[in-house]
Amino acid sequence: KAAKDQVSDLEKKVQNDSQIASSLKVRSSSVDISFGGKTKSLTMIVPESAKELDHYIVLRKRVGHNKYTLDDSGVILTEQIAKKLGINVGDTITIKENNKSAQVKVSKITENYMTHYVYITPELYNTAFGEQVKYNEYFLLMPGLDEAAQLQVGNSLLKLPAANGVFYTSYYQNLLSHILVSLNIVVWV
Repeated sequence: KAAKDQVSDLEKKVQNDSQIASSLKVRSSSVDISFGGKTKSLTMIVPESAKELDHYIVLRKRVGHNKYTLDDSGVILTEQIAKKLGINVGDTITIKENNKSAQVKVSKITENYMTHYVYITPELYNTAFGEQVKYNEYFLLMPGLDEAAQLQVGNSLLKLPAANGVFYTSYYQNLLSHILVSLNIVVWV
């Protein structure tokens, strides 16, 4: 666990780096969700600002692509995990994070193709779990930077004691693109 001054140093670096267009504090944690006697593990995302989340993650309905906004009326759950557990909009699920459990309503189910997520506002998190959310990650936007420049920014952040790791979505985007191209070749053969 990083000291307050170390966290402050990381915050200053993120805010002052000219290559980082914007940032959003989030809580990301591994949780279990339960519904209908079944339990599955997934990642819970709690953005500091629900209004700003759409700059980093697109939440939308798969059919028709209607965009969703995260609000305090309930959580947004990714589609595949909802299907696996038989969850529909309006159902109440149990989320277990560490030794605390909370019951929350599912307000929307979003399109998603890699891993499983549940999105919850900080206000709903605070009410449901009875404690203030503690943020442990940043989402960063670095538009126009190639992979080498992104690595350079990431490596500069990793030099700070409060930084534990860096995850590049652009890397996985490129990897998935290459896999799909290869898969298309196999399909044609």
